[in-house]
Amino acid sequence: MTDHDAGTTQRPPIPAPPRRAADIARHVIDGVSAPAVFLITESRRGPEWGAVVALVVALVIAVIRRRRGDSLAVVTVATAIVAFHGLSAIGFGEGRAFYFPEFIVNGVGLLVCASSLLLGRPITEPVCRKAGVEPTRTAATRPPAYAIAV
Repeated sequence: MTDHDAGTTQRPPIPAPPRRAADIARHVIDGVSAPAVFLITESRRGPEWGAVVALVVALVIAVIRRRRGDSLAVVTVATAIVAFHGLSAIGFGEGRAFYFPEFIVNGVGLLVCASSLLLGRPITEPVCRKAGVEPTRTAATRPPAYAIAV
């Protein structure tokens, strides 16, 4: 987009988050149902059954989401994440291991972000540009690297 008055290029607007109560409730149900079912089943039958039931719930949600029009890639990745969490619980033999992959992902993310800050090239900048949250024209106005005060 171009602002004809100033002659500058404007970035496209950031997509709005879901605002309807039904959209928010649907996202909450999608995100909470598999872990909640895992917790309930694991406390009564053990981590193996909890993982299996959580995967069944994730597959049911995947079918519903596909019929709703969600992309195959998004549905497949979401179901694979639940399956991976379930496998970690089965592999370790403890219910709390269902959440172990979250600690790994968050730990790796922390290391990547902290390392990029220490190197003076924050990884968040190119990620935000790729996502369209930050305009691409600001790179020329910034110094090449951020100075870290010690």
